[in-house]
Amino acid sequence: MRPLFSTFGLTAAADIMSWLLLGSVVAGYGLLASFLYRTGYATARMTALLPVPAIAVTAAYAVLVWALVPDHHVPDAVLSLVLFAFVPGAAWYLAITTLPIIASRGRAAQVLAERWHLVVIAYSEAVLVLSGFQLVSVLGIA
Repeated sequence: MRPLFSTFGLTAAADIMSWLLLGSVVAGYGLLASFLYRTGYATARMTALLPVPAIAVTAAYAVLVWALVPDHHVPDAVLSLVLFAFVPGAAWYLAITTLPIIASRGRAAQVLAERWHLVVIAYSEAVLVLSGFQLVSVLGIA
């Protein structure tokens, strides 16, 4: 996003949008954590610890980009990450769509009742990691 604004000489707009993006990531996590806690998918401790792996993976991504990419920025990373975000989204849609069919089986219903919260947490973690990747790409960090 920053290069797009900079191309048209809108550097002040690029700075503002960067801060707005950072704020939306933080606020978005608050909404996600609230949802996970209220629905019972995660405990308060888990919602507090959920961003830790995402921050670590995002930091590792930024370090790898800085170490391995000549310009310290992956060209077209923002677009690529947006397109890649459809992968977990499609998997989640498939899971939600087939859930009633799978849950109608006797043993599967029991397993889903015991373990479905782990699938929700894994999906939430994937969303946080992709959001972190997007954030560092848009900010020009990686």
